[in-house]
Amino acid sequence: MKGFTIYMHAVRMVLGNWQQALRFAALPMAIGIIAALFLDTTAIFASPSPEQMLEQANSPGFFARQLVFVFLLVFLSLWVTVNWHRYVLMEEYPNSWLPEFRTAQVLSYFGKCIQMALLAFACMLPVMLLIGVLGGGLSVFLMFGAVLLMSVGMYRVISVLPAAAIGKPLTFHEAWISTKDANLDIIAILFISFVVQLIIQAIASLIGLAIPLLGVVIGLIASAVLALIGVSVLTTFFGHYVEGRDLD
Repeated sequence: MKGFTIYMHAVRMVLGNWQQALRFAALPMAIGIIAALFLDTTAIFASPSPEQMLEQANSPGFFARQLVFVFLLVFLSLWVTVNWHRYVLMEEYPNSWLPEFRTAQVLSYFGKCIQMALLAFACMLPVMLLIGVLGGGLSVFLMFGAVLLMSVGMYRVISVLPAAAIGKPLTFHEAWISTKDANLDIIAILFISFVVQLIIQAIASLIGLAIPLLGVVIGLIASAVLALIGVSVLTTFFGHYVEGRDLD
């Protein structure tokens, strides 16, 4: 099955090029950690009681700091993602520990993400309204089916993202046509990604119960690696279905 092949290809890509991945991700991750400490965005999670968590949430400027941090994380993620797409698809190697911030490609990528979010919302809105009318057990099956169909549909057009990263014009319609035979592969990719993430998170949680600090560190590293694998899966998917590359 191509879905499994695509996922394993992405894993090998990350593990086999870990030095380049580290160069792309180290500085953005460091900026994110420093920003979290400076903006005090993690204090609420460190509060030992619900009352203290509520007090933190009601502190002056808390939600403003959270909003700033979220936007910063988005652009730090896009910084890494765009460079990784370009490295894999265009062989643009990092020249230093300061990865280039490609403003035009990052903004284009961000714009495509917004368009996809709006498209997903437009697709799910009628389903949510219907579920609200029906209610009961039937709504659970309807929701599951709708989420699965939407996930596959969104993945059918998600190739516009790596295309934006490398500056290649690609419309949603063109992406949809290019992936007309990919439905089963997409389902396999989504399933494998879900299972792997579940296993990794469970391992990190178990370690965290025994050694909290080590659990946090492993959890952060695992999240970064899984995110990079996810980007690599998307890159491989784009390369195979849109550009016609072999899965060697």
